[in-house]
Amino acid sequence: MLLATFNLQPSIAEATTYDETGRVLFRWSAPQPITVTVPYDGSASKNRRLGVSRAGRIYRQKATAKWGETLFWLLKDAISNSQVAFDPYCKTWVSILLIKVEKGIRKAAVNLVDEICDIAKQALGIDDAWFSVICDWQFADSDQAETVTVRLWQKPLR
Repeated sequence: MLLATFNLQPSIAEATTYDETGRVLFRWSAPQPITVTVPYDGSASKNRRLGVSRAGRIYRQKATAKWGETLFWLLKDAISNSQVAFDPYCKTWVSILLIKVEKGIRKAAVNLVDEICDIAKQALGIDDAWFSVICDWQFADSDQAETVTVRLWQKPLR
């Protein structure tokens, strides 16, 4: 059984993989991942992307489109202002941290992850088949803001 640890501090992203005896099998770090934080919205899920009108027409929900455009432009701006050049043939790490008040837990997290990866794919211009995803969540107090933090980085080529 392999164990892995991830350190996602704002200044560095690193990962370490251990075997059963605790021996380090694999370790790497990448400086300064691109980090973007947006307010969480229940309409961010891919399940909420499309709606059906009374006449039976399929349309894109405005709230989902607005949330996706906000995240897209924040990522585009962060990418253009960073010193990082993303290689389209390297594994791209996507870290997602959802801070959410404990309500509506039954919603599928995979749909939120899929929506975020689709947006990151558009912002980076990299096929999401090259993405490796780390997803975590925390429950917040009722007075704390619900947010989604997205970090992008690549393992440096050696």
